[in-house]
Amino acid sequence: MIHAISPIERIHTFEAGGFLMTEFAQPPALKIPRHAHSSAMILLVLEGTVSETYARRAYECLPFSLLIRPAEETHSHDYGLKGAHCIAIEVSDQRRESLTSFSKMLDRVSLTSDEVISSLTLRIHRELRLMDEASRLAIEGLMLETLAVVVRNSFRSSPPQPRWLREARDLLHESYKERIALSQIAQAVGVNAAHLAATFHKHYRCTVGEYLRRLRLDHAAGELMRSERSLAEIAAEAGFYDQSHFTRIFKRFFGTTPSEVRSLARMPKARTKNLQSYNPRHKSA
Repeated sequence: MIHAISPIERIHTFEAGGFLMTEFAQPPALKIPRHAHSSAMILLVLEGTVSETYARRAYECLPFSLLIRPAEETHSHDYGLKGAHCIAIEVSDQRRESLTSFSKMLDRVSLTSDEVISSLTLRIHRELRLMDEASRLAIEGLMLETLAVVVRNSFRSSPPQPRWLREARDLLHESYKERIALSQIAQAVGVNAAHLAATFHKHYRCTVGEYLRRLRLDHAAGELMRSERSLAEIAAEAGFYDQSHFTRIFKRFFGTTPSEVRSLARMPKARTKNLQSYNPRHKSA
C-alpha cells in the first residue's frame, strides 16, 4: 500500500535533474515503524541524529552524514533526543538509469561521513535556501559530485575495526568540546599513542586532530542554523581561539562563512513558495 511520509515540519520540496528533494524536520524521540520506499533514497542529516534499523544492522546517522537506502529495503526510523533536520532525496528511475556505473551503489545500504560529504551537504542546503535561477543546475551538479565521492570511497576497503578504536572514536564524540590530548585518548582505550594515531588514520583516512576538528565544525554549523548565539560564543564553545580563527577554518572546510550559513538559515520560508510540490512515497512493510 502506498502512503505519504508525514514529517512534523516539511520545510520545502524541490526537483533537480531527477533528484526529488524534501527538506524536513522531525521531533525528538520520534519512532517510525518498519516500512519500505518504492525508490532508492538518499538521506542527508543537517542536525540531530537518525538511527535506521534494517534486518541485520542499525546505522546511526550523525550531522552531515549521508545514508543511501535501496528501493524496497525495509527499515525503521528512530530520531534522537533532539529530533532531526534532514534532506531526503528520492532518485527517479530515469535519473538512476542515466547514472550507469553509479547505479550499483544504490543497490545496497551505505553510510558515509567525512569532510567532503560535510561540505557538499552544506552546499546543497545553501542552494535549497538560495533558490535563484542557477540553483537547479547547481543542485544537480552537487548531487552527482556527492555520488562520485560515495563511489570513490567504496573502492577503499579497510579491515575490521578493533573495539578499542571504536571506543576512541566514541570518546571523541563525547568530548569534542573539551581540550583532549592524544595520550589521554590512548590511555583511556589501553593502547600506545603512536599505535592509536596510525590505526586511526588507516581506518578513518584522517588524523585524530582532523577528526576532532570536523566534529567541532559540524557542531558549530548546527548551532549557526538553530540558535541565536553570537559567532564568538559558538567559536569558543567549539574550541577555536577566537571568531577570526573560527571563520577562517569554517570557510576552508565548508566553502562558505559562518555568517552566510546563519543568514540562509534565517531566510523566510516564503522564498520557497514557488517550488514544485513533491511527496516522497513509501509503502508499509
